[in-house]
Amino acid sequence: MNIAKQNYDYEQAIKEINETLELTMKISKEIARQEKILVAYHEAGHERILSYFGGNGDAKIWENTSESASLGEEKAWLGHVKVYAEIGSLTKIGDHLFAEPTKNAIILVGLAGLVSEEIYKNKRNEFTCNFEHDLFETINELITLGEVSKTDLEMIGTEFCLEDVKQCLDLLVKFWDDVVKKAEWLIETS
Repeated sequence: MNIAKQNYDYEQAIKEINETLELTMKISKEIARQEKILVAYHEAGHERILSYFGGNGDAKIWENTSESASLGEEKAWLGHVKVYAEIGSLTKIGDHLFAEPTKNAIILVGLAGLVSEEIYKNKRNEFTCNFEHDLFETINELITLGEVSKTDLEMIGTEFCLEDVKQCLDLLVKFWDDVVKKAEWLIETS
């Protein structure tokens, strides 16, 4: 009788371990799916603002297959914008005139990825009157924590200000449909 009880506990323990592993796998897949979406919006934001200022680039995202990613030490998805023409290179194509690059254009392109992520995260919510300030604080916190990529940080620099964040937010809201189309295409094709 005691042996049967031990077998039952052993079988129950195996069942619980398997259920826990299945749940962990589902959670990991969902986290990776959410990362993919955020990376797609991040890169689409960079690409759109680069284009606004007369640059040309192509956003790409890919699954991180490194061992560190599989252990959860790195993000599951990575991305970048391959730049073919720098800011200000294009001034007119057909009837389309590009915006004259401002002195903060590079900062805005750098901020565009992070700002796009926050717009996506808050898309179901109304932007509060403090959204721009909160966004500025969030970006500063991400920089302090080392959560901003080296390339983004090189573009953003240390001199960006609340007005840069507001300007970037305004541009991305204006071109949000373009960002969404590109992000959805990246998600679908990656």
